[in-house]
This record gives sequence, structure tokens and C-alpha cells, in this order.
Amino acid sequence: MQFISQRMWPIRRLSLGTRTQTRLFNNRPPYQRFNNKQKFWQTRTFWYTTGTGTVCGAIYYQSHLEDSPTGRRRFINVSSAEETQLGASAYMQTMATYRFQIVPHT
Repeated sequence: MQFISQRMWPIRRLSLGTRTQTRLFNNRPPYQRFNNKQKFWQTRTFWYTTGTGTVCGAIYYQSHLEDSPTGRRRFINVSSAEETQLGASAYMQTMATYRFQIVPHT
């Protein structure tokens, strides 16, 4: 042991076995992964965002409910005017694309 220099002593000490390694590492503070941050669902910001989104979604849903002719309430996301406009736009695109490929009425 006298021939081992001061620089070599830690290497020799680690190679003595697991018992010595355990003693070396037990004096360290416990490992903290990502500074022990809270889980995302445990944060206040998550619950504020979730609550705000839920309330806004419920208000949007309630404001778009309409009564059908049969008496049921149903969710209508697109108004009838917007639906008519989308249908006319789709018709114009179809006619522009397939104008000369459509068979005439005979």
C-alpha cells in the first residue's frame, strides 16, 4: 500500500468492492430529478387553465343549442346561412373543376 500514490488511492478504494462504494455514495444528498418539480396536474396553473376551458366550452355549447321541429334540443355549430354559403362555394368549385366532364340532361 505504500507504493500507491495519493492520486491512485481513490481508484484503489473504489475497486475494493461494493461495500466501499456504498459507503462512498451514502454521504451524498439524494438525487433530485428535475429539481423535484410537481406533476403538471398538481400545479395551480393546470387547474386554472382546465377550469377556464371547461367553463368556456360549456358556455359555447349552451349558446349553440337549438330546438328541432320534433322538440329535441340539438347542438348546431354552423348556422343555416353559413351552411348555404358553404354549399354554394362547394358547388362553384365542383363546376369549375368538372364543367366539361358533366353529361348534359337529355
